Amino acid sequence: MKKIISRKYNKEVYTFYLNEHVNCITKKFEKYISVKTPKNFLGYEGLILLQKKSDIDIKLELQSGKNEVELYQAYSVDRYISKYILKKIQKKMIYLNNKINTL
Repeated sequence: MKKIISRKYNKEVYTFYLNEHVNCITKKFEKYISVKTPKNFLGYEGLILLQKKSDIDIKLELQSGKNEVELYQAYSVDRYISKYILKKIQKKMIYLNNKINTL
């Protein structure tokens, strides 16, 4: 894990990391972004990851009348993060993900 940046949302500091793993199919290194959340009142840290939405979910959103559909979705692994903060983090993660994939 390599620390990229830190951002403050709602008086809490979220740290963005660049990670690498080996794809088991292509056997090549792939890079992805993760976010480490601050400790909650119980002392647990969380992790936010970015996943690509399935084609079915995208089609359902388009059929429901949405003009713009996001291809990625951020989710929290260990703790609850409000939707407002999660959307802001998701936008930054998508930006960083596009930036590292163009290098």
